[in-house]
Amino acid sequence: CHTLTADCHMPMQFQCPLHPQGCPGDKYGLLCDKNCICKNGARCHGFNGACKCQHGWQGGGQVFNATVVLNVNCPPNRKGELCDEVCDCLHSASCDRWAGCVCPPGWTGTRCQTQCPEGTYGKGCAKTCGCQNGASCSPSDGRCNCTAGWYGSNCDGACPKSRYGWRCRQVCSCKNNATCHHVDGSCACVPPWGGRNCD
Repeated sequence: CHTLTADCHMPMQFQCPLHPQGCPGDKYGLLCDKNCICKNGARCHGFNGACKCQHGWQGGGQVFNATVVLNVNCPPNRKGELCDEVCDCLHSASCDRWAGCVCPPGWTGTRCQTQCPEGTYGKGCAKTCGCQNGASCSPSDGRCNCTAGWYGSNCDGACPKSRYGWRCRQVCSCKNNATCHHVDGSCACVPPWGGRNCD
């Protein structure tokens, strides 16, 4: 008999015990006839007897293995052996039956509530940003958002001569061989020239 479905492959007179919610906490197996050996508040898997340790405990015997468990998905936003726990995930995170919230790149935390710290990005915030010159880094993919006067994938290049500002989109108005500042477009005049545009 299968304790979750009551499918029976025994003689007709045999009664199949039905446990639609799974085995009681101290039992496991198809007939819920085996004793669990989990300790320190660990939960016993009703199908294979593996122990799921409480936070702060580990080791000893088997551990939960999703490939051994019945291949049944929980309803949306539910997790746990019996799908009786709520996944309260944020930022479009997915809910895994055993792991809980699976954060998208750029987010971390048990509910994916925390954006990657400054200078890190990606899945689990495990990658380091390479942005320079005060550029910010996208927490999801690591792309650099350059500050005014800088360009390039890492924002390591000053705007080319005659250009300045954000994404080097401004055209310098300096005259008479004056040098244009790549950040704000101010002109450094060559004597005897003066004035805002050295004209």
